[in-house]
Amino acid sequence: MTQLTTFPKHRLIPLPSLDVNNIVNSMLMTLNSETTRKTYRYAFGYFCHYITTGKIKRGAVIKLDDSEVVEIIEQFFSLSEVSALSYVEKYQSILLKNGLSPSTINARVASIKSLVRYAFNHGSCNFLLDKIKTLPAKNYRDTKGVKPDIFAQVIENIDTSTLKGKRDYSILRLLWDNALRRGELCNLNINDFNAEEGTLTITGKGQLESEIIYLTKKTVIAILVWLDAITAFREDSPLFIALDNHTHGQRLTGKSIYTIVRGYGDLVNLSKILSPHRIRHSSITAVLDATGGNVRVAQQLSRHQDINVLTIYDDNRETLQKSASEILASLL
Repeated sequence: MTQLTTFPKHRLIPLPSLDVNNIVNSMLMTLNSETTRKTYRYAFGYFCHYITTGKIKRGAVIKLDDSEVVEIIEQFFSLSEVSALSYVEKYQSILLKNGLSPSTINARVASIKSLVRYAFNHGSCNFLLDKIKTLPAKNYRDTKGVKPDIFAQVIENIDTSTLKGKRDYSILRLLWDNALRRGELCNLNINDFNAEEGTLTITGKGQLESEIIYLTKKTVIAILVWLDAITAFREDSPLFIALDNHTHGQRLTGKSIYTIVRGYGDLVNLSKILSPHRIRHSSITAVLDATGGNVRVAQQLSRHQDINVLTIYDDNRETLQKSASEILASLL
């Protein structure tokens, strides 16, 4: 009879003790961007403020330090499923009464649901919040943005003889030609730009994997002029940096990009505030206009996963409701 080999016993690597503080931090580290982690931290604090005070004030700054948040979440995890669901459902309804949009409310609640699921999977709570229903989101109200001829006036106001102008022109060209989100823009590094291929490597909203997008010749030249002007840089340096004395050389923040864009919009007395996202709306609508409503082309530009979003853009562009009402009026 063959003797079975006895393998020596091995110790498994000990797992870290996952207390609530570790649960919160570990869950946050599963998110793919610091911006998203910051949003979730804020959402956790907002929720903790509600379950300790029973009140929510729109626009309130929640002042809870991390230790307080962890302590409150630990108490929340100890609740029964019925009690936890009641808290979150009430929280959802109060947010709605305070005038927050369905998309904002859904994001706030989704953060809590994600944290609870993570804790449940790691044995730190005994319930899930899957029974909480997502609120139906409203359609995009205004997706038209500004017309190309108006945006051309915005571009013309940039003094490209200055260092700031060279940077700002590159930024506005990317926002218009490629319909980038400001988060995608401010996260760019110099080595994401390939002048020879005319491409840019970006990480899209909610994406873990990067993707390559193609740039126009005008945008490539604009970026090259900007890089040539700043001369001294490393390949892993931010593509766009602050130029003021206080933060010179630091990566431009999303807020800074918003301020830059709004400043140029104010120079042409637009009826609406010009923001990076309004430029994105403008670009998508302009492409739909130029292609006769080709949503596939617009989807490639915008990188929206749901093509129904582009249908909303196209409906708004065509003002189909107005056309339908005119037809009905003509029948009487």
